[in-house]
Amino acid sequence: MKVKIIAEDSYYCHNLAKNSILEVVPNMEADGADVFNAPIGMCYLCIMPVDNQCKYIPATCVSVINDYSELREKYAGMAMQAILSGVTQNTLLMEQMARRASNEGCSSLSQLIARDAVGYAEDLVLELKKREKGLL
Repeated sequence: MKVKIIAEDSYYCHNLAKNSILEVVPNMEADGADVFNAPIGMCYLCIMPVDNQCKYIPATCVSVINDYSELREKYAGMAMQAILSGVTQNTLLMEQMARRASNEGCSSLSQLIARDAVGYAEDLVLELKKREKGLL
């Protein structure tokens, strides 16, 4: 996940310029009371662009940048597992998918399933984007 600095230079933002983009260390959020000994709410552990050191930045000083590539990858893996699970447990479905793979020019059943899984992941990400924009 990435964040963009939205606050003016401040002590808590480690004097980073507004609109600086930072990479967030996953699952390392902390309460500001523990990090800065101040009641500033949740903080993200971010990798500083200059020296690659990690420092906490208050959530109120940043805006999360939605990068859907990570979600796409995660959803594609989940879709592939679901498809494989269904296909391997149903002989008739496996035969139908193998014929479809052959008809669509895929070199293997796995290639067809991977292509379908990526398509499903793309659809899921599009739905998320629509919901985020309030279109659903």
